[in-house]
Amino acid sequence: MAEDSGSTEFDVASLIEKVSLDANGPQARTNKVYQYLLQANRFTNWDLLCFSAEYIASMVGTLPWLEPPAKWLIRLVYMAHYIRFETVAWQDKSVISELGRSKEKESDGGSTTGP
Repeated sequence: MAEDSGSTEFDVASLIEKVSLDANGPQARTNKVYQYLLQANRFTNWDLLCFSAEYIASMVGTLPWLEPPAKWLIRLVYMAHYIRFETVAWQDKSVISELGRSKEKESDGGSTTGP
């Protein structure tokens, strides 16, 4: 897979090494936010999934390369919220800091199983 419009191949091993050594990279930044959300214990998995997708979509104006994946992600979230009706019990659990387990919590955001 080309890294850009040139003919150089993308070096996945090099990227993995950079990620593991970067104390301020995407993985480390995500962990900071995740730890804060764990401590807050106010949001369900579904809240976080919706926020993540909508936030990514909101960045399209400044990061146009996000537009194609953002559209697909938003489409999937909206389909899951309004169309799909399989088991969604995981959506109503909030994330808590105790060993990464989930705790039952009622959703504040309305129905997670459809209309």
